[in-house]
Amino acid sequence: MAASVTAVEYYHVPTEHYFVTANPAEVAFLDAKTEWQWYRTGLRYRVSDGPGDGLVPVCRHYTAAFASRPTHFYSTSTAECNAVAANPVWTDEGIAFYVPKADPQGQCGAAAVPVYRLYNNGRNGAPNHAYTPHAAQRTALREAGFTEEGIAFCVPTATPEEALVRTALLAGTRWSLPASPLYYDGGDISTTFASSVTAQLARYLRSAGGPELPYGIVHAVNSAWGGAAGWDPLSNAYAIVGGAGMDGDAIAGAGWLLDSAEGPTGPACAFMILRNPANYYGHPFQQIVWTGCAEVTAQKL
Repeated sequence: MAASVTAVEYYHVPTEHYFVTANPAEVAFLDAKTEWQWYRTGLRYRVSDGPGDGLVPVCRHYTAAFASRPTHFYSTSTAECNAVAANPVWTDEGIAFYVPKADPQGQCGAAAVPVYRLYNNGRNGAPNHAYTPHAAQRTALREAGFTEEGIAFCVPTATPEEALVRTALLAGTRWSLPASPLYYDGGDISTTFASSVTAQLARYLRSAGGPELPYGIVHAVNSAWGGAAGWDPLSNAYAIVGGAGMDGDAIAGAGWLLDSAEGPTGPACAFMILRNPANYYGHPFQQIVWTGCAEVTAQKL
């Protein structure tokens, strides 16, 4: 029986390539191999690991034939999948995951959102595509010279009402958030989330002193620790981010992804966010880089 799993997007700094996988072994491998410079972009969404009613497969192909820069291609189109498979420079890696089927007009249903595909036009001598549901990222990629190719596939999402209900579970609760082993600042952080939580349905929100995130995040007002928190309807997790600045706000802060608003949560995903990484890597279109995901323990006090 098909199960809901999380697809995670990565970005490779040297080649400026994107890669997405829902394979837990691949996720663990890339998170552990930080020296390979495959960094999480922050994009996670739910997919299915097997076929089911109303689902279509996403094919996955791989090549290293272009300037020795490995790249992957994904599609729900049978014609595209067959055409790439027929090209001898590409290797068919099977089905990446399964997603909700679009309607006859290619649009996603009420319980799904579109993931758009953008092509790098052979940047740095090798083809690559980025796949994103976020309007701001699409704009940034287009401005960097990517060509938008329309909707690649649909992914399930929750309603704004469900997101508000989930987020309200954080209100008034106090948490001890561990120091991320990937974060430049040491020491645990304790914070109390606001007793009243106001929704910001826009995908991007800048909290006081904090970063911008590709989530439907809500404010978590806290005078002692600037940040944002809320339930992400795409990844089905609680996202908690601390605001901090260094070197012109290039490094924005540490963050955590929690599977539950109840405590203790046990393992949590801790990561670091870099804002404006052009100061570091010269990639202005990649606005957010997560430097990995390490399991730590967050505690509800």
